[in-house]
Amino acid sequence: MLVQPTDPPGTPDDARVAPGTPLADPHSIPPLALRRALLFSLASIGVGMVFTFFNAQLPLYLRDYGLPHQLIGPLTNERSFAGALVSPVVGRLSDRVRTPLGKRRPFFLVGIPLMAAALVLLGLRPPFALMLGTVLVAGGFLFIALGPYQALMADITPIAQRGTVGSFVALAGLVGAALVSVLAALFWEGHSAIVFFLTAGVLLVSFALTFWTVREPAHHFAPAPPPGPGGADDPAAAPRALRLGDYLRDVLRYKQTGRYIGAMSLYWLAAGGATPFITLFGTETLHLHADQASLLFLVLVLSTAGGTVIVGVLADRLGKKRVMHVGLGIFAVAALAAAGVADAGQAIPVMVLAGLGNACPTVLSIPLLSDLMPRKRGGEFIGLATSVWSIVQPLGSFLAGLLVDSFRSDRWAFGFAAALMALAVLALFAVHPDPADA
Repeated sequence: MLVQPTDPPGTPDDARVAPGTPLADPHSIPPLALRRALLFSLASIGVGMVFTFFNAQLPLYLRDYGLPHQLIGPLTNERSFAGALVSPVVGRLSDRVRTPLGKRRPFFLVGIPLMAAALVLLGLRPPFALMLGTVLVAGGFLFIALGPYQALMADITPIAQRGTVGSFVALAGLVGAALVSVLAALFWEGHSAIVFFLTAGVLLVSFALTFWTVREPAHHFAPAPPPGPGGADDPAAAPRALRLGDYLRDVLRYKQTGRYIGAMSLYWLAAGGATPFITLFGTETLHLHADQASLLFLVLVLSTAGGTVIVGVLADRLGKKRVMHVGLGIFAVAALAAAGVADAGQAIPVMVLAGLGNACPTVLSIPLLSDLMPRKRGGEFIGLATSVWSIVQPLGSFLAGLLVDSFRSDRWAFGFAAALMALAVLALFAVHPDPADA
């Protein structure tokens, strides 16, 4: 349960951390105040807008450029291949840098302005080559900030609260998703640039609010080791060169973390196969107008938002893995049902069911990973997981797009998603969350 702040007015958030408290032990992290949790979650509004924009509106945008489905799917998937390259590097850096602003927040100042600039450029509808290059790198810009933002949640939140805080973050993201869906329904036909520009603006403002109001724990600001034996100029203390083979063997020691990343990779394959085709399914198969198809996506978003209200609380009481299992199972059933939808009336309840299932991985994917990963290497392992998911999600979009083009029906994307989601449910049985394993 989140606690109300009890410090005197004006006391910095990080003053509640006792001097010398090691970040390595999540049980030593003090309970997170409700005010601080809400302020932290604000940045997720902008993230939710960008993710939903790429999944729901960019397919229509790219179709206007004449791209085929097997390319539209991967390009509109927010976990781009650029993000796969950026995430592990940024995550590792964010575990090691020390600046007056902390070790996570400086990355906000790089990634978010670049992402906003990319959205503005796309809104101007540039020539094809410039548009394609911008879409390919834009995901990388966002992930410069996103990985450190997710790692910051693990830094400031004890294990017992991560489900609840994850629900706040997810709900904020869904507020952003609903906002961009409403903007698309109002302005996409004839004034699509407004949707691009407002998405960029909200992204900047939401991250700025979190940046200025949520301080990192005081021990992030530890000074560099002093000169002398065992200090900064001691050759014995210098870091060894990073060798890929040794690094991979080190990472693979954390078996539960690896199993979890693998299980959720199946989920991201499934989600990548279905999500980019929802609006196209509405316009091409159900013969809806673009604004009506955007509202169909909004139903999914609102249903997910409703589920997040209770998922975090249930996860902290019943266990994150158990709740995740139920959500993935519901999602698999919804994806299978979507393959047989005949009209908008049938599509709406299916989208509601899919949203309820989607609420579980939306809330719990990072909190459950945080419970399993090495405690001193949060940014690094979140970056590694994000990198893997950044590859498999657009791969799922590509494979689903091939099925759609081969059989000339968007329904195949949902059948593909149902099969992969069922495999994710089975794979999750092999994961045994135990903080001691990290």
